[in-house]
Parts: sequence; structure tokens; C-alpha cells
Amino acid sequence: MPCRSYWLAATMFVTGTVAFAASQSHVTVKCNPVRITRQEFDPMNPPSSMPPLTPDEAGVTHFEFTCDAGIGVFIEPKNATTVEVRVDAVDMILDLPIDIWVRKGARAKVYQHEEGHRKICEDYYEGCAAIATDLGEKMIGRRATGTGRDQEHAKANAEQKLLGELHESYMKATRLRCRICQDHYDDLTTHSLMPVSETEAIVQAKALEVAGKLPSTGMPVSSLLVTFGKTEGSN
Repeated sequence: MPCRSYWLAATMFVTGTVAFAASQSHVTVKCNPVRITRQEFDPMNPPSSMPPLTPDEAGVTHFEFTCDAGIGVFIEPKNATTVEVRVDAVDMILDLPIDIWVRKGARAKVYQHEEGHRKICEDYYEGCAAIATDLGEKMIGRRATGTGRDQEHAKANAEQKLLGELHESYMKATRLRCRICQDHYDDLTTHSLMPVSETEAIVQAKALEVAGKLPSTGMPVSSLLVTFGKTEGSN
């Protein structure tokens, strides 16, 4: 009974902007604890919240790297429809929800395999606060020019450009790397069918990711897409 891992694309939610005095320039990052749910399912009556499975699949793990971000900016109007903004503060809230489903009566190896996916998520999430802080600090002083039907819409346009840059950098440094490692893990274990230990497979998968090796599925292109307030799809 093979199993697979299922990823919903991570998103960044724009929470708004405020203006700060120069002396208040700062970066704040809050990294919330990982949220894990574990469920068994009846293949004859699967829950609606569970990703769809092919008939021979016995397990699935769904995770997201999310970042709720806001920026403080200084605004320099250029004309009635154009402004330039400069980032003066960055606020980021990080989350990692993980949902694990295993078919009732599945082999113990399936449970162990899905917990391996969970462990990889947690391992990559451990460094997310430091990554986010570094990226936030690099955003301070960044400028963008926006246009719109008025200055308020022009400001929003400029902010979206900056938040898009921050989002892509964060996801490349976190979610994309985790996803590649997860795919290597599935390659090494053949989705729980190979008699390799999960611990050893995780070690090897991480080494392959660090070395820049791509898994059999290739580069997860969807991980690089920038979206706001919605998911860009699933695997």
C-alpha cells in the first residue's frame, strides 16, 4: 500500500502598511509552533477535508509554510498617480500546519513514513525565523515605485511589489528546499515500500537537497509562484 505526500502551496497574506519614524525602523518575526493533526480514514468514506487519493494509496501528508507579512513605509508622491515607497519596518508571522491522514488498518510502515514527512517539515521550519529575520532586514530601505488611478492605489501597487519580492525570497529559502527534500525522501523510500529506515532516508534526502540534486519529479515549479491571499494550487 503505497502512500504519498501532498503539499498545498504556501501563501503570504498582506496585512497592511503603516508609516514609522526613522528612529522606529525595525524587523519583527514571530514563529508560531507547528500545528499537527493526525487522522485515520475509512477508504470507503474518506473525509471531505482530505486530499483525494488514488485507489492504492494508504497515506497522505499535507503541509503549508505560511507567512503573514506587513510592511511600514515612507511615501514620496511623484504625481497624482505615481508614488515611491521606502520600507522602514517589516513584520512577519510564520506558521506551519501539518495534516496527516493514514488509512485504517494500514501497515505500520505507512505510519512511520508519514511521520518522516512530518519530521522533515519540522526540521526545515526550525530555521525559518532566522531566515525571515535576515530577509526582513535586507528589505529595510528597499524602494519601489507604484502607479494607480490615484496615490492610494499607487501606494498599494508599490507595496505589492515589495511584498512579492519578500514572499518569493522566503519561499525559495524555506518551502522550496523542504519540498525538494520531501521528494528525495519519497524517491529513497519508494513511498514507504522500500525497507530503508525513515531516519536514514531523511539524512540522505537532506544531503541530496543541500548538494543541489533534484528528485525524480524535478524542480517543483509551483513553489516559485507569488500569490497573495490565496493558494496557487496543489501537488
